[in-house]
Amino acid sequence: MIGHGALDKRVEQIARGFEMDITIGERRGDRSRAGRLPLDEVIARSDVLVVLCPLTEETRGLMGSRELSTMKPDSLLINCARGGIVDEPALLDAIPRGVIAGAGVDVLSGEPPTSGNVLLEAELPNPIETPRVAWISRESQQILADQLVDNIEAWQAGSAQNVVLRWSERRREVRRGMHRGNPICVNEYTETVRRSDRRSSCIRHRARVINMRCLSASGSTWIYAGVD
Repeated sequence: MIGHGALDKRVEQIARGFEMDITIGERRGDRSRAGRLPLDEVIARSDVLVVLCPLTEETRGLMGSRELSTMKPDSLLINCARGGIVDEPALLDAIPRGVIAGAGVDVLSGEPPTSGNVLLEAELPNPIETPRVAWISRESQQILADQLVDNIEAWQAGSAQNVVLRWSERRREVRRGMHRGNPICVNEYTETVRRSDRRSSCIRHRARVINMRCLSASGSTWIYAGVD
């Protein structure tokens, strides 16, 4: 495994249920902590290599031609983290040559792939791509729906919960962000405020916000359904 956050630990728990042996890769340049092995060793010895680490400058292109060439020829690469961590042209080159047996990817380097993507355009049985839906199990969708219903019912009862921002506050943040030149990304269904300001980013925790305003006296309360 590359990464050992909340998602990785859950994957580890499931894998151990199938009696799989788990090895966790240490960050390059760091002294190996208890229970971890050097990253290159984990890459070389894994039958199934699962990538679930954040995309940073350190991890961008982490799985390139050199790393893929050290994997077992019968191994599988699973990427449910971010597309930029795996070098897609290198992966596309490795699979037909039998460097690895195959790959499953739930993420791409550019999303949505409006300008195309080498993995999608290749007419090969491998890799297998899924449209960023690794999280969509029946249970997770039910939890999301339950959260939405609970939030709306709480607002109707006069005790709004999980309130992210009032519109007046949101408007001030947008203006402040534009003034500072910080990136603010908005799409039709969700709003994710990504700020270079670490404190603001921590406060928001990248909250996924339903793009609607509830009809309160001020007409300004936002309710969110989940956290990204």
